[in-house]
Amino acid sequence: MTSTLQTVLRTNVPRPTRYDAIDSLAETNEATELAILVRMDSLQGEYRRYAVKALARCNAESVLAEIAADSTVDASLRRQADRLA
Repeated sequence: MTSTLQTVLRTNVPRPTRYDAIDSLAETNEATELAILVRMDSLQGEYRRYAVKALARCNAESVLAEIAADSTVDASLRRQADRLA
């Protein structure tokens, strides 16, 4: 687990810093780590939705398709992933 991913997961980190960390994961094409964020039930929905958008920005269509088909992921996130895949 990278320190960037850990930054997103820490609840005591300011919101803008957490968004910046997700952006950093997208810029470095860390699709696997972004997918982990999307699948984490314990992470607030706003960050999970932002991670889905970040996956689209790094052209991770196959990961988005996997999320869209994953019944363990929240339905709204699956729909968002399906639209962006």
